[in-house]
Amino acid sequence: RLAELLAVIDRRLGLDRTLLVVTADHGENLGEAGRFDHVFAVNEHLIRVPMLVRAPGGPVAEREPGLCQISDVPATVRAWTGASSVSVGRGRSLLAPSFEGRSFVVAEGDPFYGHLERMSVAAGPERDVARFTARLLAVSDGAYKLVRSSRAGDRLHELASDPHEERDVSSEHPQRLEALQTALQRFLEGEPAYRGGDGAAGAAMTPEQRRMLESLGYLDD
Repeated sequence: RLAELLAVIDRRLGLDRTLLVVTADHGENLGEAGRFDHVFAVNEHLIRVPMLVRAPGGPVAEREPGLCQISDVPATVRAWTGASSVSVGRGRSLLAPSFEGRSFVVAEGDPFYGHLERMSVAAGPERDVARFTARLLAVSDGAYKLVRSSRAGDRLHELASDPHEERDVSSEHPQRLEALQTALQRFLEGEPAYRGGDGAAGAAMTPEQRRMLESLGYLDD
């Protein structure tokens, strides 16, 4: 399917003058550590996604070891197009030779209450699903990852030895824990607050668009 898409782009726009970015907004849990779907977690199976960038005249194939985030895509587009007037927040261009890997990356996940409601109905009143209402934040330097839960506090995971993030090594690596806590705090202090639910986007939707989003589970009735 990707080959078909690229063929269309080549016919209509020309690949020799097109910036291509292939990525994903999230991964999927397929039973790892008992997790399924892509909600209620910020584990690596969800947040470690592909990122491929192709710019005309760039290297044929080169793998960058540095860390990056999805939020770097707008900065990459701006750098390539020269659209300096476009605001891209704190993103960084992923294009060589200017690419500079991040020292840490951040992810967050809020409880999806529509999904949680359906899950609680299916599980029955005897099952406690309250633990899934936690707001989650994660910060990683590539080797270690701090996961902060609004219900359970901070946990530190060593990703190489614990890929399913089941063991808390905070007491074994207090300096690493403190460094990631500081990095997360600095990130939060410099990031503008998300302002969702103001009704502006919902008011602009057509009934058909709303119906489609509701069918996908992104809006509650």
